[in-house]
Amino acid sequence: MPSVRCQCGVVYKFKPEQAGRQATCKKCGAIVIAQPMPAGFLQPERSKLAQGAPTTRSCAPDDVGPVRTNQSDSFLHFVAEALGAFALLREPMNMLSWLGAATLLVMASLSASLSAIVPLWTLSILNISFVGLLFSFYMQTIQGAAAGDETLPLYSDWDGFVDSALAPMARFLATGIVFLPMFAWGSLRAFEVVQVTDAQDSLINASLLGLGVWLWPACALGVAVLGIGFIVRWDLIVRTSLAAPLRYLVVCAVTGLAGAVETLSDEAFQPDWLKQVFSLIGLSGEHPMLSGFSRTLVLALVSSYTMIVTARVIGLYYSRCRSRLPFDAG
Repeated sequence: MPSVRCQCGVVYKFKPEQAGRQATCKKCGAIVIAQPMPAGFLQPERSKLAQGAPTTRSCAPDDVGPVRTNQSDSFLHFVAEALGAFALLREPMNMLSWLGAATLLVMASLSASLSAIVPLWTLSILNISFVGLLFSFYMQTIQGAAAGDETLPLYSDWDGFVDSALAPMARFLATGIVFLPMFAWGSLRAFEVVQVTDAQDSLINASLLGLGVWLWPACALGVAVLGIGFIVRWDLIVRTSLAAPLRYLVVCAVTGLAGAVETLSDEAFQPDWLKQVFSLIGLSGEHPMLSGFSRTLVLALVSSYTMIVTARVIGLYYSRCRSRLPFDAG
């Protein structure tokens, strides 16, 4: 039976009819392609994929996902696949992964209510653990979609506080560097270093926020594939976002939708009409049908779902457009 060897030394066997398909190495996370080489070695497409990237759920050696590069020439086909990400929950295993993500989000929210009885340092460790595992899952979702996996990742074993929680959280939060210009502008305005009218301030804020929303998917993709060091390569981030502009616009639309859901879940940012809607369906008001834990659970389900779809579409952009991307590592 033909076999290939990953850069980390793991050997995978595959059936002859599976030649040309790809999978994610279960040990190092590198993408390997079922294509035997004369010397028995297969150079992964990303030699630096395992550096700084969380371990992804891998396909079984004999159950490798297909490569879709030849199918992705059509923009409408990409749109259809992106919309298909919203239907992932039709698969029972995907639903379990989604419920796991929502559970982590609920646990992180509820742990904040323990501040009166739990020491601050213990509470901080709990929060970082829950949030770190959640962010690790989102990164693994990007990596899985990038590798052509049609299913959501399963949660990996606990490998220690640093590797399983702290490092993934740092990687995910580091992607927020694309919003640094907006924060810098806010600081300049707060300290009155720059004098502009309110209209000009609103326009600049909106422009910088739009820039951050545009660049964030590219930054998240680079961090998931190449590691946290990608955040300093602004040239690669910009070029990644411009590699396939129409397809990337679809990615940004999905990302913007997820961001809007996250923002509107906070009552402080809800417009009056949305508060009235929430009141009618029992999520708010003087006598809400869903309050406390129930409301937290509903919002966690919605928030985790939108983030999972976003991560899938970001990975899909790599999977379908990787030949155009500027960070092909040799």
